[in-house]
Amino acid sequence: MIQHKLLAIFCLFITIGSWGQYTIETIPDPKKQGQHSFVSDPNSILGLTTVDALNQICADIEQQSSAEVAVVAIDDFEGSSDFDFAYNLFNHWGIGKAGNNNGLLVFIARDRRSYQFITGYGMEGSLPDVTLSTIGEQYMVPKFKQGDYGGGVIDAMNAIKNVLENPEVIKELKVEAKKISFWYKNGDRSTYSGLIILVFVGVFYWLSSFKKHIPSSPAKSDYRAIAGGCAIVFIMVFFGIFIVAFLDINVERLLTLQTLPWIAFVLGSVFLLSKYTSQRSKIAGAYKDEENIVQALGRYEKKYWLLVLICPVLVFFIIGYFRRKSRLKLRLQAPDDSGQWVRLNRDEIEGITAYLSEGQIQEEKIRSVSYEIWQHLGDASIQLIKWNGRKYKRYEDCPGCKNRTLNKVHTKTIRAATYSSTGLGEKIQDCTFCKYKQSFGTVILPKLQKSSSSGSGSRSSSSGSSGSWGGGRSGGGGAGGSW
Repeated sequence: MIQHKLLAIFCLFITIGSWGQYTIETIPDPKKQGQHSFVSDPNSILGLTTVDALNQICADIEQQSSAEVAVVAIDDFEGSSDFDFAYNLFNHWGIGKAGNNNGLLVFIARDRRSYQFITGYGMEGSLPDVTLSTIGEQYMVPKFKQGDYGGGVIDAMNAIKNVLENPEVIKELKVEAKKISFWYKNGDRSTYSGLIILVFVGVFYWLSSFKKHIPSSPAKSDYRAIAGGCAIVFIMVFFGIFIVAFLDINVERLLTLQTLPWIAFVLGSVFLLSKYTSQRSKIAGAYKDEENIVQALGRYEKKYWLLVLICPVLVFFIIGYFRRKSRLKLRLQAPDDSGQWVRLNRDEIEGITAYLSEGQIQEEKIRSVSYEIWQHLGDASIQLIKWNGRKYKRYEDCPGCKNRTLNKVHTKTIRAATYSSTGLGEKIQDCTFCKYKQSFGTVILPKLQKSSSSGSGSRSSSSGSSGSWGGGRSGGGGAGGSW
């Protein structure tokens, strides 16, 4: 019987403890009490007189600057991060005017002895983090330590009001701001970021020094190199955005001073990768002969292999080089073991039309097939050895010209589809060299579908349904502290 009573008392304490922990949804929204209510004080931490005074200050700020300020004072909340809770509460209510995002949340958790300022995008210039941090340390912390929560919040709100009404007051706060200056708090990160940037700049110049070893090539190869580098950067950025969206990472919190060295390293690695691939493309474009290309790439990889230490992705290019080198050994085998064959170097012969037909030239142009040209030392006869190109699987042997120039079956648009009507297409297989074409009938192209931004829509509805706040958003700006 005693055990049952103890268990009941234990459960009662747990239940009472859980009552004091608020969630985003259970914190009373002051706007439910009226448009001129800005303060939520469910645990009576501030007191009625203070709440009335704060409502008046917030109303004056909104009238003079259109900015919306919310004050929340509670005992405790569910979760471990003060910033995350306050940030999510700000966006859940939508504090600030939509478009201007000029909102400010003053959040106090008494049992945790912590406070947070959260600003909207449009308030970060008027109330920078360092200013809010100074206001918190100068006005709130001293009185909070004495248990005077109402007085601390009143003093802080009056200081904020003065800043918003008279920007000159910011100068008076700079004296206190020196104690938490940018360079004092972020000097190490800035130094590390600068050193990382200098290292990558030096590496770029080092890579550029290889230009003198690359023979002059047609102008189009430069465009291909630039396009290849841009493609690499685009792919990296695309996958970065995909990862951020898939993992629901807060971009504003990711792009902070704390992560600045890592951001500098990642961006430097991306541009290094772009430069590296651009140089390799120029090398490949400077030669026509596969052996010359592989040898030049070998000299390049041998000189710059240490770059793998700062950009590990480059190891895949080095692996690709060794695979290409191993395939080259097979390509350099003569048609037979008579020892009477010599391979013609593509960079030493003047014209290719004397050895390849127009269809074979087209095969090499679309990279479905490549040829090695061997000449007999005795009778000067020519023998071609055929090798699968990089795009061999994209094409088939054409029944008409017998070359590897036939496209796979694809749909050719006859009438484009619109948002209101379907389109018409024809499934065909045609040759890139001769006039061969085979039709597999027509198909209906579906109507175009308008993309729906469900994510942004749900966010807007959540902030809009939370009361009469303006629908503003926060990017994570603000400051916090404890007492």
